[in-house]
Amino acid sequence: MTDFNLTQLTKHPQYVLLGLATCLFSICFVSTWRAGALTHLGVSGLFLLVVITLVWENHPGYEYRHERWASLAAVLLIGWLLWQSLSVTLHQQLPLRVLPFASALAIALLASGFRGLWQYRRELAIMFMLALPSLLLSLLDISVLTAQMAARLLHWGGVQVVQDGVALTLPMGMTIVHPGCSGLESIAYLIGIAVVCLTLYPVKRVRQVIALLAAGWIGFGVNSLRVATMATLAAPRDDEALLSWTEGDGAIMCGALAIGLFALVYWLLYRIELAAGHRRASEQLQSDDSQA
Repeated sequence: MTDFNLTQLTKHPQYVLLGLATCLFSICFVSTWRAGALTHLGVSGLFLLVVITLVWENHPGYEYRHERWASLAAVLLIGWLLWQSLSVTLHQQLPLRVLPFASALAIALLASGFRGLWQYRRELAIMFMLALPSLLLSLLDISVLTAQMAARLLHWGGVQVVQDGVALTLPMGMTIVHPGCSGLESIAYLIGIAVVCLTLYPVKRVRQVIALLAAGWIGFGVNSLRVATMATLAAPRDDEALLSWTEGDGAIMCGALAIGLFALVYWLLYRIELAAGHRRASEQLQSDDSQA
């Protein structure tokens, strides 16, 4: 009895892996759609498109190998994915966000084993960004920081406000900043977009740190502005406007503003990177001419 090996099925294992990847990610998207997480569905599509682009560009250089224990781990991951996809709901955020990363990891393990995972580091890092928001939400709570920043913005805007923990007290009433409104999810998504930009348009180490920090601060600042706006609407109980800023056009506008601001910051960083590269090339050319 011989060991199972994907290369026994075909001389081109990448086609088998492509078919498996299509099935697994289709299950992920259907599960996300069924759970009603439409925002996450759109972000997942964007990230997956980037991963497909990277795989298409790099697949001729991939090394395929079979490792028994890696294949067993991949089968267990696929089994867990199928089991979760049958019962996942919108309230089960962590499994819902982990499904795409688990799918990508299972495919990578089947393709190249544990020793070959490093060649998929960028693709796996991007898919991990989809799971990061729920991982952070399960570990951290920055509601107090968000309340403090929102209170400061309201004070700068001339609104009388008293902040006590997660409570914002205005003359018209009080608002509580819940963990779901803390902005941690927005921050994580923006950091994920930063990782995508760093992967597609790389810059040097210092500018990488600046990009990641900028993503975090922009996500936090824009969400704090949204919370401050909701506080002014919640006090007089303007339910229609409050709903818009919670999950309607106002929330979408804040998300678009955060992405736009980060895109501007990263464009400036990338222009600086290109200018520095041209300057180094010019200096090297001058050095070569002087030596000649």
